Amino acid sequence: MEKDLSKHSFRYENNEITATGVLNVKEFTEREIVAEIAGTGLTIRGTDLKITDVDVSSGILKATGTLNSMQYGGGGGGGFLKRILK
Repeated sequence: MEKDLSKHSFRYENNEITATGVLNVKEFTEREIVAEIAGTGLTIRGTDLKITDVDVSSGILKATGTLNSMQYGGGGGGGFLKRILK
């Protein structure tokens, strides 16, 4: 049975991050994770970010770290390239 990836959620509790509906992880560092979710973007910014599990077939991303901000929308990033090309 195929999972409906058009639905998604985001949860942050006790320095554990879980996002569902993830189609692709575009880039990640210990300060930023950029993912594509249902045709849009999710950018997670923080400190000591570590991806602990990614399963794009079921659409689940799990990470740990301190969350500073979460941005939803914007097509899944592009910030990394913009910073390099400045």
